[in-house]
Amino acid sequence: IFQKITRLADFFLASLLWLLSSIPVITVIPATIAMYYSTVKIVRYRANESTVQNFFHSFKMNLKQGIWLSVLYILAAVVLYTFVDVAKAVGMGTLYSKVYMVLTAVYTIALAGISLCLIPIVSRFEIGTLSAIKLSLRFIAGNFKPLIPYIIALAGVVFFCYAVPPLILVVPAGFCYSLSNYTEPLMNAYMEEQADETMESPQWLQPDSET
Repeated sequence: IFQKITRLADFFLASLLWLLSSIPVITVIPATIAMYYSTVKIVRYRANESTVQNFFHSFKMNLKQGIWLSVLYILAAVVLYTFVDVAKAVGMGTLYSKVYMVLTAVYTIALAGISLCLIPIVSRFEIGTLSAIKLSLRFIAGNFKPLIPYIIALAGVVFFCYAVPPLILVVPAGFCYSLSNYTEPLMNAYMEEQADETMESPQWLQPDSET
């Protein structure tokens, strides 16, 4: 019972810090990276450290790269809005509209899939943005089917947090913890492949026996 309560408290802290750090909008990506990092390190790997300290450690470390990623996501959102706007402009019942709506759906799914891998990758590795995107595509190419439930779950997180705003204080970090069941094995396997090169496993990287 105490473990469950502690886990919920960590989810609350990470989600609250994410929400507050995302207020400037341009910092939403570094805040998301920090939320994933602190949640996975503290809850999944049970590091005996502070959620708050780990959140701000990751936030500061990835602030510059995260802001650039935020800009890219804003541009991606503009493209998405353009697809929808064009579909409305040509008439929702026309063939062109249906084509644009299909493109919108494919674009959204692809963007969500890349994001679900990109955020964990940047949280774990010191890696350039382009290299992180390439690694995300590599993970997706070899493991797309297991990612589908998480894409659906992400849509559910957005919907339920919008419908019931207080959920935003717990659900985002809880989703990060759930997502780690997909991303952490992939990243750990990648680190083993790179063991003879530059990547070393952090000392705290010991899997949670419950996972």
